[in-house]
Amino acid sequence: MLKYEVADSFNIQAGPQINYLLEDLPDGAFGLDLAVGAGYQFNDNWFVEARYGFQISRGGGLGEFTDFNTLTIGAGYRFN
Repeated sequence: MLKYEVADSFNIQAGPQINYLLEDLPDGAFGLDLAVGAGYQFNDNWFVEARYGFQISRGGGLGEFTDFNTLTIGAGYRFN
């Protein structure tokens, strides 16, 4: 993911992300998404971010008509 700081505390993100699907597959499967998102840094430690991933490819035998676009919302703490 490429992160670009728009302002002091706000950033935008874009790029590929690899994921691993565990549910409904006996061995799991890797996938590749193209994601876009944004993040906000509250202070030196606390931040929030959200990303939406558009499926590019998916491993496993799920069929051609199965899409797994993803929305990820998170909060985090950075240790200095």
